[in-house]
Amino acid sequence: MKRFLATLALLAVTSTLTLPAAAESPKNQEVDPDTLRIVWGDEAHRDPSFIPQALIGDLDLTSPETVDLSHLPMTDSQKYSFKFFLFAEPDGPDGCFLPHIAGRVAVKGWKPLGLSELLARKPLATTGVVRKIVPGWLTGIAMAGNLVFVEVDEPLRDTDQVTTAGQPLLFIQTSGAELVISGKRICSPKNSDYQVRVGSQVLLFGVADGRNVGGIIGRVFEIRDSVVYPTPQIELRKEAGPIPLWELRRQMEKFAELER
Repeated sequence: MKRFLATLALLAVTSTLTLPAAAESPKNQEVDPDTLRIVWGDEAHRDPSFIPQALIGDLDLTSPETVDLSHLPMTDSQKYSFKFFLFAEPDGPDGCFLPHIAGRVAVKGWKPLGLSELLARKPLATTGVVRKIVPGWLTGIAMAGNLVFVEVDEPLRDTDQVTTAGQPLLFIQTSGAELVISGKRICSPKNSDYQVRVGSQVLLFGVADGRNVGGIIGRVFEIRDSVVYPTPQIELRKEAGPIPLWELRRQMEKFAELER
């Protein structure tokens, strides 16, 4: 679990990458660099935490002996683990393979947090719109995950002054993620977290990763018709029901006044 928390706590933007030879794009065809973005677990870029699906490309899954992972910047142990899951028999719904660790990622039995507790732990709160969702592989916990790109709309709380309107923020979500490699599907189960979609308006509470550009570790909530919907683990007001965005702003302002 410590390895899992460390993985999610380290987000980074990679330098320009090229597709492996087996997955090169036709000439003059532009490739979205965000689909090739690696999340690193260290500042030296030697230990990847997230490998995007597009960078993995199509693989020869005839046998474990023929599959070639030499183009991936993984450690030997990470490649060994990934190869195991590539050839594991599907045991989940709809022909998906579901790594056993996936069912234990969502910690159960947490005491629900109230808004004041959440604000005390997360100095950043902002609304935004989901612009991209990039599927990939989380090497540290050996399961599928999504790298989510959110465009900041309205920073509501930013004690470190790291966000501005229009800025992209990144976070990793495992709930409902699916990685597809040469027809092989590796899935992560849905939990009680809000399942983001491209175009979704969301509210992010988090902590910015000061060492890495655009990274945030925190919680995401759905905004629909200017109403914020909590999760079972997070109560945004005493009755733990949906709360209008204007009322949430007011409560956050009151909390900020108490901090002064």
